[in-house]
Amino acid sequence: MWCASEYPEKEKNSGVLSEFIMWTEDAIFLGRDGNLFFRIVDTVMLKNLLGLRSNVDIEVINACYDSRISEIAFLIACSGCSSYWMFLLAVFDEDGQWFLRDFFRPAPIGGTLDMIVVNSAVSSMLLWDNDNVYYSYKENRVNGYVKVSGTDRVLSATSERTTIQQIIVDYGGNTIIKMKNNAMFFLKFKMKNVIKLHAWENENKNCILYVNPESGFYLLTINGSNIHRQVYPLRTEVLSATQISQEACPYISFQHNMKSNVYYVDMGKNVTFWIQIVFLENLGLFTEVIIHRSNLLKQKAYVNYEIARGICTKNKTITFYHDQDYSKVFHYRDTLRKSAGIMTVELQPSSTGRQCTAFSKISHIYVGCPPSKHVVIKKPSSCKKQNFTFTIPKEYLWNSKEDLETKYNEKLYGCLIHAFYETPFRPTVSLFEHKKFVQFVESEYVLWEVNGRTDFFYNTTMTQVRCAHEAQSWSTMMTMGSGRNQSITDIDELWGPHNFKSCFQSERGDPGNLKLPYEILNRSGINSILWPTDHYGIYLFKLKILDPNFSFCNFSIYFAVRTYGFSESLDPAEIAGWSVLIVTLFLGLLILSYFRYVKIFRAVNFIDLPQPSLHSHLSTTQNAEEMKKEE
Repeated sequence: MWCASEYPEKEKNSGVLSEFIMWTEDAIFLGRDGNLFFRIVDTVMLKNLLGLRSNVDIEVINACYDSRISEIAFLIACSGCSSYWMFLLAVFDEDGQWFLRDFFRPAPIGGTLDMIVVNSAVSSMLLWDNDNVYYSYKENRVNGYVKVSGTDRVLSATSERTTIQQIIVDYGGNTIIKMKNNAMFFLKFKMKNVIKLHAWENENKNCILYVNPESGFYLLTINGSNIHRQVYPLRTEVLSATQISQEACPYISFQHNMKSNVYYVDMGKNVTFWIQIVFLENLGLFTEVIIHRSNLLKQKAYVNYEIARGICTKNKTITFYHDQDYSKVFHYRDTLRKSAGIMTVELQPSSTGRQCTAFSKISHIYVGCPPSKHVVIKKPSSCKKQNFTFTIPKEYLWNSKEDLETKYNEKLYGCLIHAFYETPFRPTVSLFEHKKFVQFVESEYVLWEVNGRTDFFYNTTMTQVRCAHEAQSWSTMMTMGSGRNQSITDIDELWGPHNFKSCFQSERGDPGNLKLPYEILNRSGINSILWPTDHYGIYLFKLKILDPNFSFCNFSIYFAVRTYGFSESLDPAEIAGWSVLIVTLFLGLLILSYFRYVKIFRAVNFIDLPQPSLHSHLSTTQNAEEMKKEE
C-alpha cells in the first residue's frame, strides 16, 4: 500500500478513501477506518463493469494502491480474452468508476506477477515474476522489460542462478531489486535499465531490505530468532557502481516552489508555480509538467531561458486558475459537482540519471470548498453568559396566532449585537481561513429572521438601486415554494446561489413592481435594515451568501441583534389612571390634615387678659415728668 503524506482534507474526512484492500479469486473487499470491510464487486459484476464478454473467465490475481492515491489497480487474469491466459489491469477510482488500463500481458508460465508503484500524477509501476521485471510508465505509454545497463540483455534472475526475492522503492523513486542470493540491482524509477551493486552480504545469509518514511534504506539480517539491522548506504553504493562508467546527472540543478502537498483553489482563485532547471548547453533538457484532470482549471505558462558560458538556465512559470461563470447555468449544483475535484500536478526534469539527487514533486490541487474557509460577522468578542428566554408578540410574527416564547442559544448565535434603533443596520461580513482574515465579503447576501419576525424594514426600494426588473424577495420565493410555513432547511432550498437571479440584468416583458423594498444586501450598497421606533426587540438572523460565483462553499452564519435607545411611551388610559390616583391621594391627605388641625385647636384653653387704657398711660407719663423736675 502506497500512502501519501497528505491528501486533500475534504476527501480524507469524508470517508471516501479506503485504507485496506482484501481480495479472493472472485471478490474484492475494501476496508475503512475501524476495521470495517465491505465487498465492492465480484467477478460476475466486474466483467459487466469492464465491458468484457460474459463467456470469458476472470480471476483477481493481485492488487495495490495506484500512483494516484484515489485509484486502486487490480491485476486480472482472463481466460477467453485471447488464445492464452492474459493479464489485464483494471482500475477502480474510489469515486465509484471502473475502467481498463491499456495494459495486456501474457500470463507467466508457472507463476504470477507482483506490483509496486511510485507516487505520480500518472500511473507508473513495476511488475515482476520470479525472473524478469516489467516497467509500465506514464499510463503504460512507456513500457518494456528492464535491461542491464550498457547491454541489450534483459535483466534475468535465472541468468544469476537465483530468483527475484524483493523490490523496494523509496519516495524519490530509488529502487533496489534484491535477488534471493543477496545480489542487488539499482533502478531509478522511470529509467529503463539497472546497474548491479557491489556485494554486501554473502549469498547464504538470510537478508531483507526495508525503507523508512525518510527514504532511508536498511538491511535486516535474520539469524534464527535474532535480527541485525544495519544502514544500507545506497547513495554511496550507487556512486561506487557508476564510477567506471562515469555516469553523471544530466542537469546541474532542479528547483521549484511547490512546497506543499495540497493546495486549495476556490472560485476565481489561482495558484502559481515556478520551476527552474540548469544544465549544460546543447543537452536540450526541459521541465515536464504532468497533470491529471487538467480540465478542472485553466492554465497559462511562460518560459524564459538564458545561456551563459555554456550553462543554460530555463525558467518556467505556470498558473492554474478558475474563472468559470455559474450565474447562468441551468443545473447549478450538478455543474458545481462536475467542476470540483482533485487535480494532481507533477513537476520533473525531462531526463534523469542514477546520480541525480533531486526528484519529481507531486501536489494535489483541490478545486472546491477549502475546509478551513468560513465567514464571520463582526460582533462583540466576549460577553456575559446569555442563556435567557424572551417572548415575541404575535403581531410581530409571520402568520402566528399566539405569542412565541424563544430560548436564546448563545452557542449558535454568539454575543448579541446591540443596535441603536434610529441607525440603519447592515452587518459586516468577513472571510477567514482558519483564524486569518482574508477579505471583506463584497458579494450579495440575504437575511432570514429565524422566528419569522416581520417588524423590521429595508430602507431602499428596487428603483433606488436601479433594478431593471423586479428583484427576488422572500415573499416571491415563498410563493414559488410550497407555502409560507417553512423550516430552516426549506428556507435554504427556497433561496440561495442555486436559484439566485440578479435584478440588474435586463429581461423581456413586464419589469414588475419596482417600488417594493429591495431585500438583498451587500457591503458597498446603500440598502440597510431599519428598526421599529415604538418598541425594542431581539432578532435572530441567518445570513446566506447568494452570489453563485463567490465560492464553492455554501456559506451561511447565524447572529442576533438587540435594539436599544428609545423611551417607551405609556398608554393614555394608563397615564389618566395614575393621575387620578395621585390627585385623589393628595386631596385625601389635605382633608385629613385639615380635620386634624381643627381638632388640635379646639382642645386649647384661651384666657382673657385686661387691655391697658389710654388714661392710665397718660397718668404714668405725667408722673415721670414731675419726677424729673424735682431732680
